[in-house]
Amino acid sequence: MAFTYFFRDMQILELAVKHVVPYVSGRSRIKIWDAGCAMGPEPYSLAIVFAENMGQFGFKNLLIHASDYDNSNGFGETIAAEVYAEEEVKRIPADILAKYFKPNNRMGYFEISPLIRERLRFQHHDLLSLSPIAQDFSLIICKNVLLHFQYAERIEVIKMFHSALAEGGYFATEHTQKMPPEIAHLFTQVSPDGQLFKKGDGMRVKCLVSDKNVYSSHAYLILGEWNRLEDINTLLDVGSNNGIVSRVAAMATGFGKHAVEQVVLTHSHSDHTAGLASIIERYRPRVYAFAPFEGVDHLLRDGQIIRMGDQDFEVIHAPWHSDDSICLYCAAERVLFSGDTPLHIRTPGGTYLRSFADFLERLCLLQIDVLYTGHDSPVTNDVNGLIAQTLTNVRQSRIMETAGRR
Repeated sequence: MAFTYFFRDMQILELAVKHVVPYVSGRSRIKIWDAGCAMGPEPYSLAIVFAENMGQFGFKNLLIHASDYDNSNGFGETIAAEVYAEEEVKRIPADILAKYFKPNNRMGYFEISPLIRERLRFQHHDLLSLSPIAQDFSLIICKNVLLHFQYAERIEVIKMFHSALAEGGYFATEHTQKMPPEIAHLFTQVSPDGQLFKKGDGMRVKCLVSDKNVYSSHAYLILGEWNRLEDINTLLDVGSNNGIVSRVAAMATGFGKHAVEQVVLTHSHSDHTAGLASIIERYRPRVYAFAPFEGVDHLLRDGQIIRMGDQDFEVIHAPWHSDDSICLYCAAERVLFSGDTPLHIRTPGGTYLRSFADFLERLCLLQIDVLYTGHDSPVTNDVNGLIAQTLTNVRQSRIMETAGRR
């Protein structure tokens, strides 16, 4: 992983910059992640190419997060020193070398201009932790590192990159690395001549948290295309207070569209529904739920298909957390919204209804890449394995045929 040099694989770097520069134009913060940066020639090369293609003000808003796990060669120290041997810089065009480097006091070594080195931050990071170093990246580059992973590990790491990209962000990898077909639906390949992918133009989900000091569920705003009439801006759950109204009002939700055209409630508990009156007063949406209560004007049934944003979802009755609990599943995007239905039961024990076990068996037949829960962070790592383990633990617990649980 340490074998690298400046301006290596220039085709993919230039292709990435060509697409990313227009994408980030006008932004005050531009974040890039070079995952597996070794001793620094790649992220510094990337910074130089951006400097050559962006205005000076735009470039000052750029920050490249460079990370690597293998610190046996002192990668962090080398990057911080910003000094490289002549052998490592010899492929840099003479005019670029003169512009961004100067000879170091050590014979045969060059040091990088402060203009470039100020745009780079290095940190130690293990990609197999499947936890991104941050969120909302405009570009993530991970090239030769992926070659060292098992196929299943590669899939999970790329899914983690997808979750860390901003909407419409780009992912670039080494030219021999093909996108695994299991996750190809998450991206669009930008060019047949290079492994540059754009985060799929699929579902737009905004998690709105009104006030961290108030006990409340998440409220998810699921948006469609701004100019497509069949898409329906949907608020999935509304939280427990009125703060969501101002959060929704601040979102760009489409010309001529109501910001909230419909509300879908995963169940009737107050931490998910207490803010409903304020949403109805402001937006006059249709309100859907599995069981009737105040404010609901449309009842859902198990197996029904409902449009949310730009995708169709299946309603799945989930009788355990409450009698009226539902999950919503999008087969096209492999996404499940679970409300408060417990899908991460870590150990056997307790008592469950037979209908809940049947529900889990039904979920195990679905392909799920992303799980949005009622209170926790989204799950993108082996969702199907998590649900299968939950089913195993429930089967090893006490099963009741009828109510009288808990």
